Amino acid sequence: MRVGFIVQGLPGEGYHGGALTCWSVVRELIRSGHQVCVISLFDVTEGNPYLKSRGQQEAALRREGAEVVVIEYAMEALTGARSHDPLAKFGRWIGRICSAPDGLAYLMPWVKLAEEVRRALAGREFDGFLCYHFDALAAVHPLCLSPMLAVVGDLWHLPGYFRWREGSFSLSKYAVRGIRVALESMIAERAMSTLLASTTSCGAFAGHYAEWLKAHGFPKTLYFRTPVPDAAGPKWDLLRSEARAGRTGGKHRVLVIGDLATTSTSSGLRAVAHAVLPRLVDEFGEDGFELRLVGGGAPPNDIAPALRKPYVCFAGRVVPADPEFLAADVMIVPTNIPLGIRVRVITAWSFGCPVVAHRANASGIPEMRHGENSLLADTDAQLVDAVLRVLTDHTLRSGLSAGGRGTFERSFSESVAGQQIVKEMERLAGAQATNRS
Repeated sequence: MRVGFIVQGLPGEGYHGGALTCWSVVRELIRSGHQVCVISLFDVTEGNPYLKSRGQQEAALRREGAEVVVIEYAMEALTGARSHDPLAKFGRWIGRICSAPDGLAYLMPWVKLAEEVRRALAGREFDGFLCYHFDALAAVHPLCLSPMLAVVGDLWHLPGYFRWREGSFSLSKYAVRGIRVALESMIAERAMSTLLASTTSCGAFAGHYAEWLKAHGFPKTLYFRTPVPDAAGPKWDLLRSEARAGRTGGKHRVLVIGDLATTSTSSGLRAVAHAVLPRLVDEFGEDGFELRLVGGGAPPNDIAPALRKPYVCFAGRVVPADPEFLAADVMIVPTNIPLGIRVRVITAWSFGCPVVAHRANASGIPEMRHGENSLLADTDAQLVDAVLRVLTDHTLRSGLSAGGRGTFERSFSESVAGQQIVKEMERLAGAQATNRS
């Protein structure tokens, strides 16, 4: 089977959750004996943080055996100039709601890349197509490719909604921005429906999003568990022991990982700054622990001063992040909104790194079990208590390590979770071949 894999950006290890997920899917397709052509929609504007790693990611994909075709674009060229006059904006929003085609192009400008994708596909034969997320799906929507499996991450309207909800109170927030969020949510639901209606099969990587799509017109939506590479392998426990023994200073090490500017990470950083850090100082002193913030971007300005402490290390983006997971005593996932799936949780499990998380994260990963593979908290106070328990209770820490690793092996390894997607692609391609004959 020859698969055309259309994706925004490039699959790769260690860059962000979506890239890692796509990397695992590509690898499992190839290991299953299939040919993969990655058709990448790549933003070449200077603001793209992955511009510098493009060559490495392309080379890594080719080493795995994938063909790579890159379609370059500049985001500003797709979106065009937009007036900032409030009345003009309001008119645009209303117009988008009343016009489905314009609404699709307004929210998902990648639809304008359809002709370039058509040219990239010319002369290549495929048995099926796999699209990762709505942006890539928009780019191929006018082409009516079949059979098409679309697998999505976040529902398109939710990141903007949560950014609005998490912001500080102001009259303009509710009188102006609130209207915009409501209107764009309406457009987004309509656009998502339009895109998914043209697919042969669809799925979601977050459990609660699969259920949402089932309830909103797509009852056959599949829940795909997120595949993650097994970088540690069967010796994960030994690797963890060696990494933790190699740390200097004998301090407890706490890990928070993820791009510090994204909605999913920044929403929980306030709990880290104002609840976790003060308690850790009280319990262990300023010299008794280290909090490592691993990821690109910068934290919100209002909490940055609380994080600039001698016991907080801004490690930046670490690729690969394997040593961080192995050496940490605990990873905190303080995200307190039910947004998407935290691939960092599954990656931590693969390394046997104990996880403490806000319960909101179990919405996307229903396999999370309190006391078995993670400790789940409903409040900031519970989050801090859970972190302290893991740091001071060796038996609990070991149990969470083993429980997380077991969950990874049973449900999220490439050979298990990746095979779910491979089997669905094989089913679609087989059905297409039968229909043709």
